Amino acid sequence: MDLLDYNVIKRNPKIITGYSDITVLLQTIYKETGLITFHGESFIHFGENDAEEKYKEFESAFVNKKIGKFLTGDKKVIRSGNVEGRCQKTK
Repeated sequence: MDLLDYNVIKRNPKIITGYSDITVLLQTIYKETGLITFHGESFIHFGENDAEEKYKEFESAFVNKKIGKFLTGDKKVIRSGNVEGRCQKTK
């Protein structure tokens, strides 16, 4: 993380999405640049059995700019409802 040039990243924003091992990268980019990153499916998952559902979610969010409603497919909703929160940038 110390070798990344965060000024270059901030001047050239890109969609960065992933989870698990990439989480530390997402959090650090946000902390150092203020750029929004996305915790979610990686592009490699578009080759899996439920790839069509994953692509539709990606397209809805990144192409059609409709973030907030995601397909549930075969996933089980444990607790439905709405949530609110705020992001706090710390240095």
